[in-house]
Amino acid sequence: MVKLNHSIVRDFLSLITNRGLDSLISIVIVPYLLSKIGNIEYGKIIVAQSIACIGVAIINYGTDLLMLQKVPEYVRFRKGAGISILVSRIFWLRSVLFIFFGVVVFLILTVFVEDAAIRLYTEVFLILCLAEVFSVSHVLVAFHDVKILPRISVVRFLFLLLFTFLLVKGSSDSIRYVCLLVISYFLSNLYILGYVFRKYHLHCYPTNSFVAIQNVFVQSSPFFTSRLNLLLSDKLYNLLSATFISLSTAALLDISFKILSVLVIPVQILNSIILGHVSVRSSPSQMRRIFGGVFVFSVSLFLVLVLLQKYVLLYYSFPLTTEICLALSIILFSSVFANLSIFIGENVMVSYSLGSSLVKSSIYASLFVFPLLIGVLNMKQSIIVIALFFLLHKICEFALRLFYSWKYL
Repeated sequence: MVKLNHSIVRDFLSLITNRGLDSLISIVIVPYLLSKIGNIEYGKIIVAQSIACIGVAIINYGTDLLMLQKVPEYVRFRKGAGISILVSRIFWLRSVLFIFFGVVVFLILTVFVEDAAIRLYTEVFLILCLAEVFSVSHVLVAFHDVKILPRISVVRFLFLLLFTFLLVKGSSDSIRYVCLLVISYFLSNLYILGYVFRKYHLHCYPTNSFVAIQNVFVQSSPFFTSRLNLLLSDKLYNLLSATFISLSTAALLDISFKILSVLVIPVQILNSIILGHVSVRSSPSQMRRIFGGVFVFSVSLFLVLVLLQKYVLLYYSFPLTTEICLALSIILFSSVFANLSIFIGENVMVSYSLGSSLVKSSIYASLFVFPLLIGVLNMKQSIIVIALFFLLHKICEFALRLFYSWKYL
């Protein structure tokens, strides 16, 4: 048990350092961008990036968590070829999803998007979606070999920081930042891909079996549903804000979600590590203790960030109006329900084969909230409205997942 806890802590610290370095982009670089390109241009980048993030989630389709679940099984039974076959099938599935998403995006850009800058940014951000096809960082998590990830994040951050400060001097340089961001992540994924394949002697196998790809699709679906609703809701709220209110409001909302990620990312990482170490079926008491810890952690961090929100808003040069402060507080409070919802979905519902109920909880919450939100936005355009519906969304999803999995907790 001590060895298990030590391993969980070690992996957690490595991964939280990795994601923490990525968060430095929003802490250090975004304020500089806002001062150079302005809220409106940054809002355009956020619209394009939101579309790309939705694409990354669709292309990934929960296969990263499937790796975490399956790779330890192959290692335990010494089936090295099985890991290569699994990864190859995941690559094929992601490739199909990338082509599908790319076609849909180009049709949407052609028919509905008039702003040339948003079209250009979105097309460049599609390279991020392509990079996701070959993402294998979760194989390292499955092998408990995550020390290299923080190092790569350091190099990526320094590259982006240096060239952003050198090359971005005004609104006309926005495309340079987009290209730098895409290049940094694309090269990182390529390096990790080569590292994993060399170190663990993996091979990429061609496949002509539709059934094999379909099996990966089905097995990944519960994980996809659990993560997609969190990501999609954030990005869809950004897009709705830009559509119904303004690009400046979308920029402010994006900053709020970046701050929210400080509360959510640690729990996502903890879930990933738990999937590779602990079975909720074999350790229900330990899982309940972790669940309680997630709740205490979420509430504590929420209170700390609320106390610091004045300084956060000033740092990003946003006005300290009552409306903006209230909206940020509401969004941060939603993290408590989001974290508990993620934990239940990935560590309880998936473990007890409640995939269909997991899907229902996400679909029902979205179908209830989004049509209602769009109707209200047609009558009243306010960031407070967006924030309240975002909180309602998280509460609904948490309540539904708790309802479906109550007897297993």
